[in-house]
Amino acid sequence: MVPAGRPRRCYAFQRWGRTGTGGVCRLQGPMEQAQVEAHLFRVFQAKTGAAWGSPELAGRATPGKYWPVAAAAADPGARWEFFSEPDDKRSRGGWLPCDAAAAGQLEELYAEHRASRAGPNPVATRFVAAGDFDYQVDFDTLTQRNVSTNGARQIRRVLDTSEATPRFCRGAAPRGPPTETLPTRGDGSAACDRQGSSRKGPSSLGDMVALVRAGEVQRLPAAALREWLRKHNISATGHKGDLMDRVRSLVW
Repeated sequence: MVPAGRPRRCYAFQRWGRTGTGGVCRLQGPMEQAQVEAHLFRVFQAKTGAAWGSPELAGRATPGKYWPVAAAAADPGARWEFFSEPDDKRSRGGWLPCDAAAAGQLEELYAEHRASRAGPNPVATRFVAAGDFDYQVDFDTLTQRNVSTNGARQIRRVLDTSEATPRFCRGAAPRGPPTETLPTRGDGSAACDRQGSSRKGPSSLGDMVALVRAGEVQRLPAAALREWLRKHNISATGHKGDLMDRVRSLVW
């Protein structure tokens, strides 16, 4: 929204990097709306090889270029689990729950996979950056593979019908070729790790601005930062440092 008589209140926000990480953010402005639109269209064409709104975007992506990912609705009642093989010394094995934040990212990626699998640019395989390791997640076979060790595990999606309101993925912006998500432990034990914090984050933009200016935003857990970013329709993937950078670029 641009207030009457104040045309220079528009901003251009960009984020780039590998899919599933925070990447690098840039906020430019304030500037006039026409300048923002011209900048958006110029960057869009450079990245996709097609003009904004071009029918070419409905076809197969140009090799080496980005393409728009179909918007998809993630199910907030879905849970993700990974299978742990029996170990006489440590556990009896079985299905274990993924960390809530990691499961949320998995669900959003799975929703994108379902929305795009009938189209010309399927995204069934994603590479997950997790600490010092990369994982390959295959949504067709429901497996995850450690790229370094080649160790593989099964994953599964479990539906809870008690929640019915879909959560819309932040995936309508152009994305790169299938890459990563799912932060995990640095020891490479599994892409679906268990962690968490009970501290709640701010609910309003004003509250977050106050925390950033007071230098307190780093005290918030990653889950609270993700919740706030999703509430304001901003991508919430990546590690905590990525999330804090994204929040600071938005509120300053």
